[in-house]
Amino acid sequence: MITLTDSFFKSDIDDRITTLEQVLGWYRAGNNKMYKVFTERASYTESLENCEKKGARLAVDGIIEAAIRRDLFDRLIKPSGYKTYVGLDDRAIEGTFVWLNGKPLIAGEVEWGSGEPNNGGGRGQDCASIYHSDLIFDDAECQNKLNFICEISP
Repeated sequence: MITLTDSFFKSDIDDRITTLEQVLGWYRAGNNKMYKVFTERASYTESLENCEKKGARLAVDGIIEAAIRRDLFDRLIKPSGYKTYVGLDDRAIEGTFVWLNGKPLIAGEVEWGSGEPNNGGGRGQDCASIYHSDLIFDDAECQNKLNFICEISP
């Protein structure tokens, strides 16, 4: 009978983290999750699908946590040079933003741009993005082609 030890599983996780970091270019943040901004611009739906194909999701946990959000912005989003989708939208109920983990956005949890979110004056801006020039959120039209940031737990 083969007995698997904790060190076996730790080694497997360490190998996966090393592969994500060194081979695939993912960044390990302070919350021990891995992040990567993809610059092949995509709609929100395409971004969701692209992250899922990588075994990830659009970033949520690292975006909710202010210190991690700042780190991800400085290291990944700002250098990408373009607005970036995150895992937050109000597609189900206009004006009620919900993270992909099902938790509602708490007032003051993120900093929206001046006058945002504004639904684009009724044009249906339902998908949250972060400006690359500053750590400000914007509601974008979901069909807009933007960068996107994926999050994975190793």
